This record gives sequence, structure tokens and C-alpha cells, in this order.
Amino acid sequence: MNRIQRLPESVTNKIAAGEVIERPASVLKELLENAIDAGSTRIDVRIYDGGKEKLQVIDNGTGMSREDAILSIERFSTSKIRQFEDLEKLTSFGFRGEALASIAAVSIIEMSTRTVDDEAGTCLRAEGGKIISVNAVPWNQGTAITVSNLFFNTPARKKFQKNALSETRQLYRIFRYYSLAYPALMFRLYSDDKVIWNLQPSGLLARIADLFDPETLHHLIPVSAADDQFSVTGYISVPEWTRSTRNDQYLFLNKRFIKNRTVEHSIYLGYGTTLNQVAGHPFFVLLLEASPERFDINIHPTKLEVRFQDERGLHHFISQAVRSALGGPRIEKPERDTKAVQLVESVPQFGVIQNIQQTPEHVQSAIEPSQKENSEKILYRGEPRVRPNGQPEHSFGPRSEVPAKHSFDPDKVWQVHNCFIFSQVKSGLIVIDQHTAHERILYEKTLRMLNCGEKPSQQLLFPQTVELNRDESLVLAEIQPHLEKLGFDVRLMGKDIAIIEAVPVDVKIGREGETLKNIIDEYQNDEYKDLDIHDRLARSFACRSAIMRGDKLTPEEMYKLIDDLFATQFPYYCPHGRPTIIDMSLKELNSRFYR
Repeated sequence: MNRIQRLPESVTNKIAAGEVIERPASVLKELLENAIDAGSTRIDVRIYDGGKEKLQVIDNGTGMSREDAILSIERFSTSKIRQFEDLEKLTSFGFRGEALASIAAVSIIEMSTRTVDDEAGTCLRAEGGKIISVNAVPWNQGTAITVSNLFFNTPARKKFQKNALSETRQLYRIFRYYSLAYPALMFRLYSDDKVIWNLQPSGLLARIADLFDPETLHHLIPVSAADDQFSVTGYISVPEWTRSTRNDQYLFLNKRFIKNRTVEHSIYLGYGTTLNQVAGHPFFVLLLEASPERFDINIHPTKLEVRFQDERGLHHFISQAVRSALGGPRIEKPERDTKAVQLVESVPQFGVIQNIQQTPEHVQSAIEPSQKENSEKILYRGEPRVRPNGQPEHSFGPRSEVPAKHSFDPDKVWQVHNCFIFSQVKSGLIVIDQHTAHERILYEKTLRMLNCGEKPSQQLLFPQTVELNRDESLVLAEIQPHLEKLGFDVRLMGKDIAIIEAVPVDVKIGREGETLKNIIDEYQNDEYKDLDIHDRLARSFACRSAIMRGDKLTPEEMYKLIDDLFATQFPYYCPHGRPTIIDMSLKELNSRFYR
């Protein structure tokens, strides 16, 4: 018997579907692209239970004949190309001929469509890629595709779908991509029959106002530039108005949303040192245009990644465009014909802990435990994983005692630059990062509160009103029961208004709304990490409620911080893996002075 066998079509179709369709948001992406390619001017999207129950896209595009409708769910069938050379001048979205076939292979699909020349429409129904029925029906010009029971025939994939709120957030994100890229089109989104967005045809600036807080417009700067290879238009935020995550960064290539390290790096380079004064990431919506011959979009089935012929020229062009928009001096174009930029794709091995402290925070957080262990200056050799119940997989006792060599003299503790706490200890000197130390304290305290039911809170004399966007409202609805365990008393009013009536005792009065929004942002940032919901929330709360760099501390506050830090189970690292303490021995200090 032969060991190598040809797989049946039913299996190969499901494998191909797995490359393109990962979740309901993948379905929406493919259907929106088809609707736009069909020349639609109005597109309606309806989702039910986060798209897991049903997802429908209705457009008024060119539609399909009966024969085309039948062919459309077969693999490698497409109206976009006729020969291989067409790929080099492709301007449409879909061209692989796999989208509808991949969707149909793992769902129940119903399609109603009609062209302007047909007297009647066509209604096609398929299950698992097999056509069940094809009937003539009355229908307006255009196409409506309903996808239900996604992954019904692939239980393993169905099992790994997120909850409805998480999937809904991803669907909102995809909807936002295409409505930003095509502001001249009318888009409507319904979730469980409720209108979420009703976007009328407009310009890009008005579309940004419709999708985000209208206040956003007061913080934007227009960008417009062109050379013989590229052109870019859009908006960037002023340097002092930033986001805590990269979620609100939208880059489009020929109106297709993409991710590209070179462009992202060049945008930050264009800002230069103006971003160093604040902790955050710029907001931007940029539409890049280039001839199809100058890039390759066909390197991944999702077509999210792009390879450019002239990465160096693109890097210079984008950074120059951003710098010009900000009104800064022009950047001289390098003369050497080498790579434009060496992007940080791996974290360097740091020989001493001081180098880690000088590394930007986003790089620090990426340092792997194995790399941390390579540094002789780091005292603690790794942190055990935390179980969902908040207990470590292995424990060294209920609390860590202050090591004898770290017994400090209260008269010999001082704060430096309102960031670091220096203390003379028996063995030499320790330096504590006040923010990461407080993060560790709050993280472990928060886990105990979430798992043990503690609820210390402070009632607000005057309830605080916080405006949220659609994504933030969904996240709040998801984590609201867990926030209550922390001491928050928050109510959602209408779609996008939150009323805060009580907060945990660790939240500073006057920062209630800011803290809540920051927790939501940080929680979204951890979405793709393999963390229990309590762990995600504890990390988010600790990071956004901790003492910040620049906060001046009294001697009593410094003593308490040190005491509380060494009372934690794992005092030497914050929840994100950054060190809290640097230990400098007398031997090392003497060696610095060649003694």
C-alpha cells in the first residue's frame, strides 16, 4: 500500500479554508472586498452573536448571473485575472479565487444575487462547500451573502473561537478598515439588529469623525506628499496627543489595509524626538498609493503583509512626509545605496542590567526570560506562570522575606529624578524603579481581590461620566463583572457612556475616567496573549494605576513602597517582565573606580 495518497477534495478544501478563514472577522474581510470590487456604492453589514451565529453582507454592486454564482464558490474561480501576468497590474482586492470557496467549505452559505440584465435573481444555498439548491428569486441588483454556523464541520476550529464580545470587536475593526479606505461609499453596520454605524458618503476627515470621537479632529495634521514612486495622503496626530496602544494606526496601500515594519518605523522616525516627551503612540490614517509593479501583495493568503521593491526609498519618503507635515526641517536623503533601516526584529542580548534600563519600554517588554537570565545583574531567575485561580504553579511561600543584604536604612533612602529610589544596603546599593515596583505590588494585590472576593472601594461624591468609543464599550461590557470585584462601580448608559460611581482605593481621585480608559486600552493590548482574563485585568489595572515616573514621593511613601515590594511573592520583576530592582555590589562599585 502506498504511504503517500492524494487527499480527497473535501479535506483539501478545509485545509485551504484554514489559510484564509480564521474567525468571523476573516469572513467579513473577504465579503467586504468582494462587495467593493463589484462596484457597490452602498454596503450593509449585519452580525449576530459576534458573527458566530450569522453574518450577512448586502451590496448594490454588479451582481452575478446564475452561472457565475455557481462558479463563485469553486476553488480558483475568479473574475479578477485571466493569466499570470495580470498579477503584476492588479488593482482589485480578491484574485486568488479562494475567498467564497473557503468560506463555503466551513459554513452554511446562502447567496442572493442579480445583474442589471437579468430578469430574476439567483438564490444559491451551500453547506460545507456542496451546493444544496439553486433557485430563481425576485431580487434587486446586487448581492447578499449570508454566512451562518461558521466551522460547523471543523469542531476543533470552532472550539477555539473567542467569546461573542471579543469577536464583535474584531468585526468592528475590519468594518472600520474598509469604511476608512472608502469614505465615498455608504456603509451601515448592525449588531444583533441594533444600528452601530450609519456612515453616509463623505470625505476622509468626516469619516474619521464618524468612526471616532469628533474631538479627534482637533488633534490631527494633514499629510500629503508624492514623488515618482509613491504618494501618500491622510492625517497624523499632533505629537502631544498619543494613544497608549498601536490600535488606532491605519495604513492603507492602494486602499488595502496593510502592516509593514518599514512604513511604521519611518512614521516614528518622522516624528523624531517630539514623541520622547510623552508615553504613547501616534494616531494616524494614511493612504499610500503605488503602482502594483512596485510591491508584492501575494506573499500571504490574508494579503496583510506587503513586500516593496524599494524599501529604502519608501522609508525615506514616508519619514519625509511626516516630518514635513509636522513642520520640521527636511531630512537629507542618504546617498549610500544600502538598506534604509535595520528594523528591530530581535532583542539584543544585554550584557548588564544598565543597558536594559536605557532601552525603550516597548523593547524592554519584549525581552524573553531566557535573555533576562543571561544578565548576571538580575537577581531573580524567572517568574512562574500564574494559574487562573491566581496561585503560581510553584510557590516559595506566602511572601518573600527581604533578603538580609537588602535590609535598608530608612535614613539612607532617596528619590532620583522622581523616577528611581536609591537605597544603601548591606551589600552595596539597590536602585528601584518606582513604577515597575508599584506595578508588581498592585498586580499581586489585584489578583487576590479578583480570586478571593475582596472589594475595597471609595464612593465618589460626584459620579464621573466617561465617553467611550464602540470598541471600548464592548470591552467594558466584557470586563464589567470583574471590575466590580476590584471595587469599581461602573454603569453603561446607552451605547457609549459610562458612569463611574465608585473606584478602588488605589485609584487617585480626579483620575477615575482616565484610569478606566487606560485599563480598557491595556486590556485590548493583551488580547492576543495567552492569559487568563483575571491575569489580563490584573496586569491592565496594575500598569495603569501604578505610581508613574515623575511622581514625587515622600520618605514615608518610599519606605512603604520598598516594604510592600519585598512582601510580594516575586519582587524582582513587574508583570510585564521588566526588572524592578538593580543591585550594585560594593565590589562592582569599587571596580568602576579601578579599585
